Amino acid sequence: SLRWKKIFFNVYQRSRQKILAGLCTVLLIYTVLFHTPFLRIVASPLVVSEKPQRADAIAVLAGGVGESGKVGQGYEERVSHAVDLYVKGYANKIIFSSGYYYKFKEVDVMKALAVSLGVDSRDIILENKAANTYENIIFIKHIAKENNINSMLLITSQYHTLRTKLVCDRNMPVVDVTFTPVPKSIYYGELKRIKFRHLRGIIHEYLGIVYYFFKGYI
Repeated sequence: SLRWKKIFFNVYQRSRQKILAGLCTVLLIYTVLFHTPFLRIVASPLVVSEKPQRADAIAVLAGGVGESGKVGQGYEERVSHAVDLYVKGYANKIIFSSGYYYKFKEVDVMKALAVSLGVDSRDIILENKAANTYENIIFIKHIAKENNINSMLLITSQYHTLRTKLVCDRNMPVVDVTFTPVPKSIYYGELKRIKFRHLRGIIHEYLGIVYYFFKGYI
């Protein structure tokens, strides 16, 4: 009986030590990710942000479920940013690109929002076939060629700009692209308050870059 008590006690002690070590490891990882500049440093290479300049068009890549991870959210910020640049005279045309469909085609919703904000519907070009970033750029390239567009401002989320730039550099080199991502997002913000969605977005983009590399898209 004493022998079994001793064995049980030893097993309990080892298990307790492992549990404590595991909890300490989780706490350490959580602290590093969410309470230090670590994620800001890791995320910074993903962001390509350039000063807007006069261009032939503004291209807006929609995100399907957008930055929020929920259907029907996220595109509003990109459209609003595009309209702001349009109103300020940076370009006379806006291209909305998305093949995403949920009850309504996302590009139709984006167009309706832009028109409600003052954009002339005749200045809007829709691309409604793209299923991913690579196809966004390929179809936009065709639109640019058909409409004699040689330069454009490209709008997407901040984390998405590096992957988009790599795709543009390889597949649309003839168009001069200036990357002007959404400056402030209610979904990602400026990483002042780190949340799980920041980590999810960063991981998603780095994995996307690796996947695009092996697919030959970049």
